[in-house]
Amino acid sequence: MGHIYEFEIPWFDGVLVFQYKPNKQKNHKKQVNSPVREETYFSEDRLKTQKDCTSRIIIPTVLILFIKADDASTLIDNIKQKRKLYEGAETALFVNTMKMWVGNDSQYAISTLKKEFLRDECSDSFVKEYDYVAMRFELSREYKGYNRNDDSYERNEFFTDICKDGIKLVECSKRLAFGANSASEAYNVY
Repeated sequence: MGHIYEFEIPWFDGVLVFQYKPNKQKNHKKQVNSPVREETYFSEDRLKTQKDCTSRIIIPTVLILFIKADDASTLIDNIKQKRKLYEGAETALFVNTMKMWVGNDSQYAISTLKKEFLRDECSDSFVKEYDYVAMRFELSREYKGYNRNDDSYERNEFFTDICKDGIKLVECSKRLAFGANSASEAYNVY
């Protein structure tokens, strides 16, 4: 029985998986263990593996958008009411989203982003134009265009696709003031 070790490297767009499998030789008094290393890596948006590799792809399932509270109040209200994204919202969503974060459930569980949904509503924000609402969505399939370094064309296609698919709203924060520690793990949309 082998052990699977999973590593995430910030500058690497993907997940590395290493597996250690002891080789058991028959008819020997001593058992000799020699490691078999298997690597999984992403290249050109396709998963490539060495021969006989047992691996798994981790598909992002959590999307968090930080949307400008004042400029997109109608959009925010519509999303809250429908409990999902909808066709026709993609342009307003793209233009009014300040930051975003995409990951899987286990990454979200250990992130500081979940605290955004527990914060108290701001009432006396110094600069109201930076107030935002954090919205957490459940991704229904694998998408392109959400990576940190994707260009604005790819990002716009991502927003079009998620609105067309009507991804489900899971959670919505109160109106929050943007501060030094706000959404530190998230990245700019454009």
